[in-house]
Amino acid sequence: MGALNLKAKPIKLSSIFLLFFVLSAPIIFPQQTLGQTTEYYEKSFAWDYEGRHWTWNLSIPVALYDSYKEVPVSTRTHDGPKGYGFLTTTKDYYVKMLAGKLNETANQMNYGSYDKVSFVLAFVQSLQYTSDNVTAGYNEYPRFPIETLVDDGGDCEDTSILFATLTLIMGYGT
Repeated sequence: MGALNLKAKPIKLSSIFLLFFVLSAPIIFPQQTLGQTTEYYEKSFAWDYEGRHWTWNLSIPVALYDSYKEVPVSTRTHDGPKGYGFLTTTKDYYVKMLAGKLNETANQMNYGSYDKVSFVLAFVQSLQYTSDNVTAGYNEYPRFPIETLVDDGGDCEDTSILFATLTLIMGYGT
């Protein structure tokens, strides 16, 4: 994990309350279909970037997670690392909304391209490293981005896939 620049930027007291309210508000995404009862995984994420502490709460649909979990390990690992591109789910509605929210927040902070990507990287790097042997029972188990979020982390390729997906959606080449 890279070093973070922890210089605090001066903020007016009146801005602190508004900033705290905006940053501590949960991020809740709409249900996929109206009228259908949906269960969610309630996840909390906390990370630091540019001297600010960020805390977001996400409600991730259980059905979405389950649909990715159903993809067999043999399909995930068939072509080895060169085949991990199919795990970058840039069309996934939930991941697109998360990338949009990260991008919107970075824009509100007046971040340029470098800081936008670094902000997303700080978010992804805040997730715990977890071994596939311990968490999935396989030597190699590449995760889809939704799985990495719900599982509270993953190993190197899992967080790389999550980062690549988010930044691709934001329009950056990876």
